[in-house]
Amino acid sequence: MKFDLCGLSYYESGNVFSGNQGDFCYKIRPEEGTLKIYLWRGPYCFDKSELLKEMEFPMDQAGFEQLHRWLEQEYADWS
Repeated sequence: MKFDLCGLSYYESGNVFSGNQGDFCYKIRPEEGTLKIYLWRGPYCFDKSELLKEMEFPMDQAGFEQLHRWLEQEYADWS
């Protein structure tokens, strides 16, 4: 997998994670028992950019794995 995301417990503790592969930028945020992921095109930060996509997944191991697969597919489709 291209994206090395923190484990599920990181998000269960309320932490936010963001990263990028070139101009493919993403942020994962735990919200009310779910994992929300946001995508935008760089070079600017989340707060200064137009969001292109967002998705929501259950905050459990299956949902986390689904999020990871979705992120990989979105990146593959990005190019």
